[in-house]
Amino acid sequence: MGRVDDDTGAVGLDVALARVIARFGDGPVAVLAGSAVSRASPSSLPMVDDFKPALARAVAQVEKAFGDESTLGRELDPIPFELIMESLRRAFIGSDKDEVAQLLVSLYESERRNLNHATLTESLGRGVAIILTTNFDTLIERDTDLATVDDADGVEPIVARLESGSMVGDPVRSVIHLHGSVAHPNDIGAFQRRVGRELTGSRARLIDLLRQTMPMVLVGYSASDLDIRPLLRAPGREVVCLKRHNIEGLCNIHEPTELDPSGGPRVEDAKTAVVVATWLDDLRRAGNGQLERVLSIVADMTGRHRLAARHARAAVGVGDGAASRLCLSGALGSMGLPREAVRCLDAPAVLEGGLVGDTLAQRAFYRRNAGDFWRALSDYRRATTLLDGDWNVRREKAPELFDAL
Repeated sequence: MGRVDDDTGAVGLDVALARVIARFGDGPVAVLAGSAVSRASPSSLPMVDDFKPALARAVAQVEKAFGDESTLGRELDPIPFELIMESLRRAFIGSDKDEVAQLLVSLYESERRNLNHATLTESLGRGVAIILTTNFDTLIERDTDLATVDDADGVEPIVARLESGSMVGDPVRSVIHLHGSVAHPNDIGAFQRRVGRELTGSRARLIDLLRQTMPMVLVGYSASDLDIRPLLRAPGREVVCLKRHNIEGLCNIHEPTELDPSGGPRVEDAKTAVVVATWLDDLRRAGNGQLERVLSIVADMTGRHRLAARHARAAVGVGDGAASRLCLSGALGSMGLPREAVRCLDAPAVLEGGLVGDTLAQRAFYRRNAGDFWRALSDYRRATTLLDGDWNVRREKAPELFDAL
């Protein structure tokens, strides 16, 4: 791809990676690839922050009460992508189909590799010993003999090879997806409960071993993931940035790199908007309250509590299954509608499924707020026998309840 004519003097990935490999005596180095690798044409896959304006646009078109899409987009912007996806997923608790996982597949499944993908695979065994990625797509390994490894069990044999020293001169013929991949969409790590804490297990051990044994080359990766960043900052070999701008305080070496030299109009924003709008339209046509639950959760995230309550009430009217999932998402009790929250949690679908400790704790809290103190106390006592025995754990599950009773 050669040199790019701009103020940074950035070069294409092929040149930048060759320079780094040569700098370390022809390797070996480890590569950790981020979303900018797949954003380049013709792949044009969205980065996670492209999702927020697309969601704002689609939601504002469906529900005019949200107002201007740019305002809604600004309100969603500071919310981490993983937290948004976690919140949306709560709308489908108990559903037979993981609608959020299907949305992720629609966004990140592609057959169009670009020059970045080709450069990475061609460099494997020519200085690059292993390729890791946080990307959900499988374009790096597509149409190659490389395997997709996107679970902890698949990482363990690679860790064993590193620990035994048998990987020297023999690169890993797999691409390790640290956050899962579209090959197994239900296990994608796009949710706060997974990436909001430090990586553990075999994946963490793999990164730790690589940091001790070879330089880590970050290609189009921002190092903003809370589960991975501490492992990269730990003492170890050099960390190299191959992206336009350096990551101060992390990368010892920076090679300004242009990962998308094609220029021209960007297409992924429009594509993402179409995918999200189609997803919402499919939920609307399903007619089972799913769209109302999503709109309620988006309204709640952006502080539009009256609007959230209106859509929550609409979803409750659809059926017991919708009512129970909505209540478990906390979309009624937190909006000053404790009686309706109790009605949801008393729905046959919930009762037949069995009341677990968390559900009882929520119902007790809502009953207390509705003025039904003695029944709230009864629920509270039953909840304490079902929740973990440690008092502090119980407090974490329902802090307002335990403060009040």
